Amino acid sequence: MAQDVSFGVKAGANFSNAKTEADSESATGDVKAGLVLGVFSRMMLTDAFAIQPEILYSQEGYKDGKNAKMNLSYVNIPVMAKVFLAEGFNLQAGPQLGILAGKKAKIGDERVDIDDMKSINFSLNFGAGYDFEQGLSIEARYCLGLTNVDDSELAEFLDMTTKTRSFQLTLGYRF
Repeated sequence: MAQDVSFGVKAGANFSNAKTEADSESATGDVKAGLVLGVFSRMMLTDAFAIQPEILYSQEGYKDGKNAKMNLSYVNIPVMAKVFLAEGFNLQAGPQLGILAGKKAKIGDERVDIDDMKSINFSLNFGAGYDFEQGLSIEARYCLGLTNVDDSELAEFLDMTTKTRSFQLTLGYRF
């Protein structure tokens, strides 16, 4: 099969939080909903295997109870390997490079300065989807952050790590 390349756009919902660990204790923040949107290129290498690089804008973050909220914006660059198991149905996995594009925090009604977030976040993504012949696609994806995104002196002193996680549901269209 000759290489079949198509391009597309996608948009959907992102449900994210973060897990913080220190010593043997861990805490997971409440889920924060956000938007994910971007472009992709699907390269069919065989009838059953494709590589799909993407550039996505993703609103992420987490909540800590009702008072504190962390809003993070990333430009994510995943490269997904897609294995087609049946007509249109696929499983996918791949690495993702996240570049921090924005950060805001609030405690109650007060904005808080957060200068100590790492600007790069590596993740592993896993998902499933269905690519329709007419160009539409629907995907569900889990993004497991591997990078400790907290670059603060306090986190270093306490040997504390904070890693992002998100679940995405997207609808796409291939041209």
